[in-house]
Amino acid sequence: ITHLHLDWKQFASVSFEATVLVPHLHRVAPNYHYNILLGLKMLRRMGYRRIGLFLHRQEDRRSRHSYLSGYSFFQTGIPADERIDPFIYSPFDKPALFHWLDGVKPDVVLGHHSQLITWMEESGRRVPEDIGVAHLSLDGDCEDWGGIWQHKRRIGAQVAEQLISMIQNNRFGLPDLPYETLVPGEWRYGKTLHTKTRPSPLKNRS
Repeated sequence: ITHLHLDWKQFASVSFEATVLVPHLHRVAPNYHYNILLGLKMLRRMGYRRIGLFLHRQEDRRSRHSYLSGYSFFQTGIPADERIDPFIYSPFDKPALFHWLDGVKPDVVLGHHSQLITWMEESGRRVPEDIGVAHLSLDGDCEDWGGIWQHKRRIGAQVAEQLISMIQNNRFGLPDLPYETLVPGEWRYGKTLHTKTRPSPLKNRS
């Protein structure tokens, strides 16, 4: 939902992530910037060097460009020959993805789509033997992958807690200053990443 027209004076409102763009509401969301830097750091600690980012433009917008800015910042701290231009798409173009893979030759792809393994294999690459895959938002259809666990239940619980507090304190209507609560994710290993250089776990450290 990008725009939502209601008589806001009747409601106490908190948004999940960026589901409502207008009007501006209080929001509870994953800490996208922290999460992508955590994922990049952990992949590098595992021995991956050419880390490619695969991202729909809508996901970058949902993160308020935190994913792309975090990725760009990370690249400034690694050798020039290990930097890779991200694959930002809208709409999805499979031939363009294969062309990107052949051109930049990543040894791992960090992305936000449950079909990543399928597409890597269709390109002739085995996961994790030839290329690693990590997901930025592990969920039911990819929870055994490597990547970031966003704690969505805790995000939901925080939304409920804030709403209850607002109702109890008669805080209805649109806020004059919307605030954000950012929930940090947790790194998880999984079947989509090699185990050759797996370090001892260091969760939620930067």
